[in-house]
Amino acid sequence: MLQSRLTTRGQATLGVGVGAGAGGAAIAMTPAATTKPTAARATFTITLRAEPGVNDAIRALRIALKGLLRRHGLRAIGIEEHKGDEDARPNPE
Repeated sequence: MLQSRLTTRGQATLGVGVGAGAGGAAIAMTPAATTKPTAARATFTITLRAEPGVNDAIRALRIALKGLLRRHGLRAIGIEEHKGDEDARPNPE
């Protein structure tokens, strides 16, 4: 069986599978990705706070992150939720 698929990053993978029939072991082979090393990319830090009236802040954040990736090519590589008053900041208004 020969399978070919496109990964989420646009790289094609080719898989060869041998089924486990009559007591045999299953084998799957996928060649290593041959991507070129990329130059150092800019990394940004952003602090977000849900405004009053936002019912589900996590859902709003997930939707915003999806939009950043799909429309602008900006991928979230780390997220931390700060709970408690030690990280609270006053509203700048």
